[in-house]
Amino acid sequence: MTTKKFINAIMIIFCTACMTVTVNAQEDINFGSKIPDVEDITNALAPAESEKNVKYKTRGFKPEVPAIEKPKAISMEIKFERNSYRLTSNARMLLDIVGQSFNTDRLNQYRFIIEGHTDASGDDSYNMRLSKQRAEAVKKYLVQKHNVSSSRLNTIGKGEYELLDQENPESGRNRRVRIVNSGR
Repeated sequence: MTTKKFINAIMIIFCTACMTVTVNAQEDINFGSKIPDVEDITNALAPAESEKNVKYKTRGFKPEVPAIEKPKAISMEIKFERNSYRLTSNARMLLDIVGQSFNTDRLNQYRFIIEGHTDASGDDSYNMRLSKQRAEAVKKYLVQKHNVSSSRLNTIGKGEYELLDQENPESGRNRRVRIVNSGR
């Protein structure tokens, strides 16, 4: 095979791979104030079997190409006491469902990022600190009450910088926790 034919063959394989890799454009599932069950959360955060690998065929050459997918994520209105990172009884009830879901066979091998979000009613530095404390409170609860390994959970405070309801920056919808499946 000549160098030119070899380069053309490589280019065909590369272009085919680029065209056939799928991108999952699924948006976060926002449960809002709805109370999901373990299956709802598990299904929302677990990658589907069909999304794990995409295969293509080019003239007898069959490499596997990993799918590029947006991480699975959910948002929930985990309620805290006002200007506090203390979990309410409603928040603990929702986190009990999350903890059970994290311990299912479909999710127990994954790591998660817990993002804390606030509304825009406080100043930037206060909201950033409070959102981080809230994310840490969620992690602590899941570790202590559901034996989720702390190494599977990372936290980040987002403050008021990713508002869910941008037209109403002080809306309670913006005070939430977002959980992202960050892979294995």
